[in-house]
Amino acid sequence: MSLAVYGSEKNNNWLKKKRKPTPLHNLTRYFDFLDDHYSYVRQFAPQFLATLSFESHEEDAPLLEAIEVFRALNTTKRRTLPDDVPVDFVPDNWQRFVAPEGQPKRRAYELCTLST
Repeated sequence: MSLAVYGSEKNNNWLKKKRKPTPLHNLTRYFDFLDDHYSYVRQFAPQFLATLSFESHEEDAPLLEAIEVFRALNTTKRRTLPDDVPVDFVPDNWQRFVAPEGQPKRRAYELCTLST
């Protein structure tokens, strides 16, 4: 899924440079940082997802489906992911964090969803 970014050409070029693939050790540090701050992220994620609307230019948008999963979980106060959550949007380098044993883990899946 791609998101439109508007702003000056200079800002867009900066963003493109920042989106280059990261070495695995950088990704691990990034994931560790997010994981360490998960409780802080959870303070804001439900309201963030309830307030903003998201759209995609793609007809089949698994990331939007994942957002809807978290909206439903937040509304119903459920803690466990449904068995059939979409994972097509999860980048390859996130797979070992999100689904280390095949089934997605909520914490890593939510962090991936919010950061994708």
